[in-house]
Amino acid sequence: MTAGDIANELIALANSINDKSLKRPYRRAAVAFKNSVPDRNRLLHANPITSNDNEQILMAGNRYWTIDEVTKAADKFAKVDIELNELFCDRLIATRKSS
Repeated sequence: MTAGDIANELIALANSINDKSLKRPYRRAAVAFKNSVPDRNRLLHANPITSNDNEQILMAGNRYWTIDEVTKAADKFAKVDIELNELFCDRLIATRKSS
């Protein structure tokens, strides 16, 4: 299963929620995950190279990844991860405790 497959399943799961107040945050998080997939894939499949300035960077296709860009992407991934964990784990735990 690819990251894109997981993103599509998350969106389908979010779309299946009937309560609109619950659906909105799940859908927002699922779409944020799907939007991060292309950067994740480019970064995962990048190769290390030395730039013209003798800096160590990553290159995927014709895109260069500087350390700053990798850090920004990692921060974006972490934000999505935290949001998904809060939705899926914390709410599931709360539901389990209330039953």
